[in-house]
Formats: sequence, structure tokens, C-alpha cells
Amino acid sequence: MKIRLLLLLILALVFPTFARADDLVGPYVYKSSVRLNTQHYLVYWPSPTAKEPQYLTGSWAPKLNFNVQGPLEGGSQISVQFTKPGGVKWIHRDLKTDETDADSFQSFSLDGIDLDKQATMATGEFTLNIVLTNALNGTNKPLYTGKFEVAKFHYGAAPNEVHQADYYVNHDWTLPIGQMSFDDNPENAEAPALLVKLWFRGPLDMQMLAGYLYYNGKQISSTKSEGNVSAPVVVQPGSTRPDLTWSRCTFDFAKVSKGRNGDSANNYDSMFFLDKHPGEYEIKVLRGGKLARSAKFTIGPDGALVDNGLAASNKMGKGVTLIPVTTDLSQDAGASIANYKSLAFYGNPVVGFP
Repeated sequence: MKIRLLLLLILALVFPTFARADDLVGPYVYKSSVRLNTQHYLVYWPSPTAKEPQYLTGSWAPKLNFNVQGPLEGGSQISVQFTKPGGVKWIHRDLKTDETDADSFQSFSLDGIDLDKQATMATGEFTLNIVLTNALNGTNKPLYTGKFEVAKFHYGAAPNEVHQADYYVNHDWTLPIGQMSFDDNPENAEAPALLVKLWFRGPLDMQMLAGYLYYNGKQISSTKSEGNVSAPVVVQPGSTRPDLTWSRCTFDFAKVSKGRNGDSANNYDSMFFLDKHPGEYEIKVLRGGKLARSAKFTIGPDGALVDNGLAASNKMGKGVTLIPVTTDLSQDAGASIANYKSLAFYGNPVVGFP
């Protein structure tokens, strides 16, 4: 018995077990859902009590979106707190919080529109904290901490526009990180289509963007002939700098499905079912006719992504996938991914990526 216990201990040390992403216990913030941006103002208030602002002087306040996995019990309060460079306390907001079951999530946002008198002209590294409190049971729990770098650029040529500036958060770290999922539209529940989500920087001509899907080295589908490409998530400053635009594009392979979930009269003759073809897949993306992105992944006999361990080891949360993306940045408006691992998810470094 002692020998067996010793062997088990050695195996545990050599082959440590990691909690699956699905095994994370809520409440927690989905790191992949956190999206920071800047709300631009054309004036600057030196203090919230000032009689009038400084005109033609750019300033900014944070805009924020994120999702929290339940449970959120009665009395729960989700709050966001921002600090300026050097740890100076800045903005605190209690967000509308509803009760949420353990098997669902709640979306939160801060639009920054009413923060004009707290807006700043400062740049540098800012900190975001998302906190859960509950006065009914004494909870005071940090859910998420992120750090983000804010930079600025000047615009306007008139003499009185010398202080006119806009501000932005650099999102280059998103470019090598992809995700895949399946269409959750109830109308397509019988044969949910494959969706691959990839980031790009700079102005996008959606007509010049196309995804091509390969199975065991052979092309089986493309968004040009059997699907589409959309950009449902766009991060950009308030003024005209298209090179400072980051778009998460969804490549919808309408004729490639995870598997069939019903028994309707539709025989889906033209559908490629992943659960019938497990193995190695690759997506290649052309941007303006040039190879811009590629990513490889493996599909199992259930039609789902074979767990590559990245979502679990990075504690991404229920149902989230992560796929390493090979990037050609020649069309990405001067983007740099040199430090993407440490900058990822606003200073929550990724592990296991190349």
C-alpha cells in the first residue's frame, strides 16, 4: 500500500492535473469578454467642481464591457474601479447587477458618457479592478484585475487646437489569439455552423477578406462561396485614425457543421459534418489576396475542438476556446506582437502559446 501511495504521489508531481476551463466555479469574469476602450471628450474639466471646462482640449474616460458567470445571489453588487498611473484612485462605479443562476452569465458595461467631469488627459498604465460585494452575506471578492496602456495622438492644425488630442488602448495582443465556436442561433440548432474568430488591425474591406477551411490538407469550404465574414466587435478611438482600429472578425462556414442534432426532413446533402470527419483542420485567411492568418486545430469524433489545454491552463471559463494564430502583419497598420503574451487580456499573460 505504501509503495502504491508513493507511486501515485510521484505521478501527481510529474503529471500535474489541471482544472478544465468548464470546471471553474462561478462567479468569475470571462477574461475573453473584457473589452476596454476610451470615451473621447472635446473638453477637459480641471476638477469636477470647476465652473467651466478647458475647451478644445481632448480628454478621455474608460469604456468597458465584460461578462460574469453566475451564480450572483440576491444582494450581489458588481463594481468597477480604475486607478491612474502611480496607483492614484480614479473612477469607481457600481453597475446594475441582477441575480444570476450558476448555469448562465450576465453582461455588464460602462459607456463612459457621463464621466466627462472625471475625464483625464493622462496617459500611461492604468489599472482596472472588477469586484463582487454582497452586504447580505459579507462577500468582498476581487473577480478580475487588468492593466492597460493608454496613449494619445494630436489632431487639428489650427492655432487654438494645440491641445486637441484623442486617446486609445493598444490591442495588438489580440492578433495571435483565435477562438472557435458554433452558431448558437436557434434557427440553426439542428446543424450549427462552424465559426472562427480572428482579430485584425487597420481599416478593413470586408469584400477583400476570405476564409478557407482545410481538412487533412484539402480545401473543403470557404466563406467566399458558402458563408460570410462579419466584424461584430470593433475597438477604435473616437476620431479619425483608421490605423488604430482593431476588429474581431467572425468567419462563418455555413456549410460546415459540428453535427446533426435533429431528424427533420432536411437531409443536408451539401453539409460537411465535423463529427463524421475527425482529424486535423486548418483555416487560412486571405486579406487583399495575400495570406494574412492561418491556424490549425483538431476536431474529435464528437465534432468539437479537441482540448488543446490552452483554455484550461489560462482559466478562460466555461465554453471558451483558444487557438494559436500564425500572423502576417504586413497589412495590419504597423502592428507589433513582440510582447503579446504578457500584454494579453490586459496584463493577464497567456501560457502555452508559441
